[in-house]
Amino acid sequence: MSSTSSSNTPEHPIDTQSFPQGNPLLRPFWSLRHGNYAIYWFAMAGQFWAMNMQMFVRSWYAYDLEGRASLIGAVAVAQGLPVLFFSLFGGALADRLNKRNVIIVGFTVATLSTLGVAVLITTGDIKWWHLIISAMGSGLGMALAMGARQSIILELVAREELLNAVALFNLGNNVARIAAPAVAGLLLGMALGIQGVYYVMTVLSVTSVVVLFVLPSGSFQPAVRDERQSMVRNIGEGLHYIKDHRVIIWLILVFTLSATFGMPYLHLMPVLAKEAWGVEASKVGLLFSMAGVGAVIGSLGMATLGNFRGKGVLLLAITAAFGAGIVALALSPIYLVALFVLVPLGIFQSARISLNSALAQLQAHAKIRGRVMGVYHMETGVHPFGILGISLLADKIGPEYALAISGCIVVLVCGYIYLASPEMRSLR
Repeated sequence: MSSTSSSNTPEHPIDTQSFPQGNPLLRPFWSLRHGNYAIYWFAMAGQFWAMNMQMFVRSWYAYDLEGRASLIGAVAVAQGLPVLFFSLFGGALADRLNKRNVIIVGFTVATLSTLGVAVLITTGDIKWWHLIISAMGSGLGMALAMGARQSIILELVAREELLNAVALFNLGNNVARIAAPAVAGLLLGMALGIQGVYYVMTVLSVTSVVVLFVLPSGSFQPAVRDERQSMVRNIGEGLHYIKDHRVIIWLILVFTLSATFGMPYLHLMPVLAKEAWGVEASKVGLLFSMAGVGAVIGSLGMATLGNFRGKGVLLLAITAAFGAGIVALALSPIYLVALFVLVPLGIFQSARISLNSALAQLQAHAKIRGRVMGVYHMETGVHPFGILGISLLADKIGPEYALAISGCIVVLVCGYIYLASPEMRSLR
């Protein structure tokens, strides 16, 4: 079977007026002219803020409770395990049920997990293992929503606009990455304290769920629905489809391996800042924000690109540069140098995520796209094991050397895939 599904068409007629080639100001935001996509984008903003605040706060709090980087890895694995085991189920739900409602349920589960930690901190009953349980709840909510959260985008915009829409989607996340950690760092030093930050994250998540209800429910019914087919049969069909599409396999492999060995840098940033540069919470938030600045630039760059050739080679080049940036960050001698290194690192991180996701969605047929994206985002369940491994290594040899090794692995993976996969080299 061909590695590209040529039968794919837009799920419903959408105005496909020409992309604004001559207007560089409008070009990155072109997908927002679709009303439902604009609503969805703003709905996700609350979730992006909560997620990026939590990425910083939970890592900082876990390390502060026990003084061990390995606890950061353990919490990440606790969040990743439900994603690993339930992403296929969530992807099948996205193809069987109303995607909007699937996302709402998943986000609600994650919100309750955050609220639980806030209450335990307030009562003074918080223990390190409560963070593990909360992370598992967040992971379950993520697993339920992930397939629908990605596959719904191609029902909101025209097919040729997908890269723009995905990049704009990631732009929302990256804007939050700039401001959310810095705000969280400031809140930690104020009267609100750690419990106040958790309550703020809860309110943001609730806001996201409320705005999702504005989307018209009837617009997101499954493309093909066979009530006689079991969930297990649905999942098997998705796996068989992926097996027959080698380019999808390679795209999943690039995304999973680069995240597994690359994303630990975000989770270990508080440890790196504390141990290598001797900075405190408020300045750690600025590190995350600088990475966010770069990520915004990367998202805008991807959103500006139209249709172009050599997408597979570009993806591998960007991902290799991402790995090299991690090495440069890890070996930065002082805090100020790290701030500057994080900008290009954020650019490459954001660009690889946007391009990788858009390519994976474009390869999948509408009726099975939710399951493909469910498998694609099993990476979220796998990469915590990379975080755990790198954090254990950090306890032994120091965070700077552990992260330098992880960045080198990302570069080597990209080189191997370039040599081993003609499908990736020819992907247009």
